[in-house]
Amino acid sequence: MKCVLVSHSHWDREWYRTFQSFRARLVDLIDRVLELIAEDAGFRFLLDGQTIVIEDYLEIRPGRRADLEAACRAGRLAIGPWYVQPDSLLPSGEAHVRNLLEGRRVGAAVGPVSRVAYCPDSFGHPAQLPQLFRGFGLGPFIYWRGGGDEVDSLPAAYLWTAPDGSAVLAHRLAEGYFAASGLPLDPAAAARVLAEVTRSLAPAGDDDAVLLMNGFDHALPEPHAGAVAEALARATGWTVVRGLLEDFAALLPAEAPRFRGELLGARTANLLPGVWSARLPLKLRNRRAEALLEGWAEPWAALGRALGAPDERPALRAAWRALLQNQAHDSIGGCSQDRVHEQMGARYDAAEELASETATRALERIAGLGAERRSPWGESFDLAVFNPSPHPRTDVVRFAPVPRSWIDLRVGNEVAVHPWLQIGLTAEGYTVDGQPVRLVVDEG
Repeated sequence: MKCVLVSHSHWDREWYRTFQSFRARLVDLIDRVLELIAEDAGFRFLLDGQTIVIEDYLEIRPGRRADLEAACRAGRLAIGPWYVQPDSLLPSGEAHVRNLLEGRRVGAAVGPVSRVAYCPDSFGHPAQLPQLFRGFGLGPFIYWRGGGDEVDSLPAAYLWTAPDGSAVLAHRLAEGYFAASGLPLDPAAAARVLAEVTRSLAPAGDDDAVLLMNGFDHALPEPHAGAVAEALARATGWTVVRGLLEDFAALLPAEAPRFRGELLGARTANLLPGVWSARLPLKLRNRRAEALLEGWAEPWAALGRALGAPDERPALRAAWRALLQNQAHDSIGGCSQDRVHEQMGARYDAAEELASETATRALERIAGLGAERRSPWGESFDLAVFNPSPHPRTDVVRFAPVPRSWIDLRVGNEVAVHPWLQIGLTAEGYTVDGQPVRLVVDEG
């Protein structure tokens, strides 16, 4: 038997406590992890497959950045590949792409980013995830929830195939991400417990590789894990190492039975599907923010940039980061305390306002308006209509006549558009097929 004991902590950024309340405990956790890395040459730690916790920690402990970077670069601390541990089903596909891109960007600033697609606690998984993971060069996929009737015919490790044929090696945590946690302080007693857990995870025999997840939600590392690993090896004759998910991945077979389809079962873990509809206003705000970013702000900003307008990518990244922070599985899932979901509103506001203002400014620049929003004066004005569809279309645009007094603010031969007019023209009610229409003053 080959056993890999992985010390970790599953970190819900907000859940039954608010973000700031949990962050205080996150600081304690990473402080302790760095202490153990300095004291114990064999200690390694998995920081839950997400990189936002690095940002959260360094905002409070900026002086520990060098220690953190050294631990990551020495292969003692595993980070990423996600920015936040997401719900797999509620965000859009593009949001998952941005989550992994931001996770890579943030993680690369402190060290190597893990390529193991670790999703310990998301409430089910869509069938296209293998395609996403292959596109990022990730694998294996290690998960807990979602196992259905396929568990009767599949081993714990199998090839999960997407509808497009992309496949990634998957490993199901049959006993969860906490099977080897809460060990007795006595190494011999703890070794007996781990021996039973190991046998339950390796029904095929002594040639199996077994992943022993030593951690739980918001738990500090168990400092005696090294002594327990040694005691387990002595008592059983097995190979027992303390490592990371990459060490276990190296032991998995290259070929395995295949499975195609979504992972929405509850045979091995409670799926908790109530999160798909809990606190519906959160879901609506999430979809609105995604639509604003994906369908309006980014396409128009890209076109504007191609035509010489300023680069709006920093503003768009800020909007995406605010939205992604709300897509952590216990946040968008609506299963946290009321205070948590109240605080999510500010992040949705930031994402929507950044996206909306970026789209508005891009359309104004494309229409020829500068930052002053002035245009040569004329007795008539031009109406610029923008088609957000990726194909030509003909449609009806409805708009209210503009009161002359609103725009009759002459400066020489120019007219300045009053701020009230800018507000009025972006108000709800100016739509084509349910989508907002932006009215701007063009050269007349």
